[in-house]
Amino acid sequence: MRIRLIRFRSVVEQDLNGLRILVVDDEAGACDLLAIRIQQSGAEVVTASSVEAAMEILARGDALPDLIVSDIAMPGEDGYSLMRRVRALDLEQGGRIPAIAVTAYSRTKDLMRALAADFQAHLTAWANAAELSHAIIGLIGQFNH
Repeated sequence: MRIRLIRFRSVVEQDLNGLRILVVDDEAGACDLLAIRIQQSGAEVVTASSVEAAMEILARGDALPDLIVSDIAMPGEDGYSLMRRVRALDLEQGGRIPAIAVTAYSRTKDLMRALAADFQAHLTAWANAAELSHAIIGLIGQFNH
């Protein structure tokens, strides 16, 4: 009888390789935490501290992100405003990039508002790395990236 030892890599480690994710959050600590969680899963992460900074990244057009992960509650323009601005862009400029809202607003009406604003998913701010990765994987698969 031959025994094979099989090493499994977690979903978190294997499924985000090759993806470019834009993380938008005005709070540096929260932004860094999201970026680290996503980078540990293998994706390249670009961060923006405001809606304006995110729009500048998209305007460069050199390497559009595969997905946006954004906070909702930001001073000035919030995550809903970001989605309105992104969805107003042409397809080639990133107008249909899938997006996940990550927020402390966790009621059903908050989920409905995020979906109505054209986010494709809504996670609470305390979602762990595996939950975040699964949401990203699901959206990337759904949008055929």
